[in-house]
Amino acid sequence: QDILQSIRHNNFKRFENIVKKNLAKKEKVSKQMLVALKSLKKYMKHIENMFKSNITNGLIEGLNNKIKSIKRTAFGYSNFSNFKKRILIQAGIISISA
Repeated sequence: QDILQSIRHNNFKRFENIVKKNLAKKEKVSKQMLVALKSLKKYMKHIENMFKSNITNGLIEGLNNKIKSIKRTAFGYSNFSNFKKRILIQAGIISISA
């Protein structure tokens, strides 16, 4: 809860302190949470950059997920051009003209 709140309020120092504090009390934290906290500590510099710039790769991840979904449901396209057009239509970049 505290971690989410620090993210919502864009407070990196609080986020960092919460991670460090919870890592210090290893016996009171579940193994899964400990793994997550260690990952957060490992990537702390990158997380700090996200807090400063407020830029994420969420948009790209979403587009990549959409492309994979199209690929799964298509069962193969006869050529790459049709596949590319389908991606652009689904993403709303181009429209179908009647």
